[in-house]
Amino acid sequence: MPVDMAELASRARVFIGAAMDNVLVIYAEKGMEPFKKPLTISVSLLLAIYVAVYRPLNARIGDTAFKLRNLHAIATGAGEYADAKKRLMEYQSKLPLLKDKDDWLNYLLMSTARAHAITYDVLSAQKEESAGNFIIVSRDVEFLATYDALGKWLEDIENSPISLRVVSISALRDRDNPVNAKVSAKVLTLFIKAGQDTLASGGTPK
Repeated sequence: MPVDMAELASRARVFIGAAMDNVLVIYAEKGMEPFKKPLTISVSLLLAIYVAVYRPLNARIGDTAFKLRNLHAIATGAGEYADAKKRLMEYQSKLPLLKDKDDWLNYLLMSTARAHAITYDVLSAQKEESAGNFIIVSRDVEFLATYDALGKWLEDIENSPISLRVVSISALRDRDNPVNAKVSAKVLTLFIKAGQDTLASGGTPK
């Protein structure tokens, strides 16, 4: 049966305390003379008990408490790691695959424009920049569209399930046709560099 170290230590403290109380009672009633020799023996015994039982038990309890604190810290760290890994997986699932880097942004821009009868007057070459473990890919576009079509185009871009953002945009009223706007915008997406995309990530162009 496992020994309850805390209980043993508690009993040792009670025993020592009771013995000392008895010594004090006898001393108060009769002075030192009645038990000079027994007192010497009792004190020696109490010291032996303290050294042999209480101090080792107290040290073991301290070690156990330290180990428990370490285990708690490890468990907490493991939980935080699991949460971070889950968030990372959710984030990576919204990024396009690196193998689609050359076509992905162009595909999304063209398919979104077709959905709203928009024709790009300017579709710049793809620009790529390195940022840590990521590659930032962007394109500049210019087009003429009604404000309604512009709103729907912008909504589709911003609500894309795969990470896609309009980082700058300007819309000027067309002087020849006030219901239209001349639009200039920069759109970008992110790719994880080779060796970093170990978790599942977004879809591919169709």
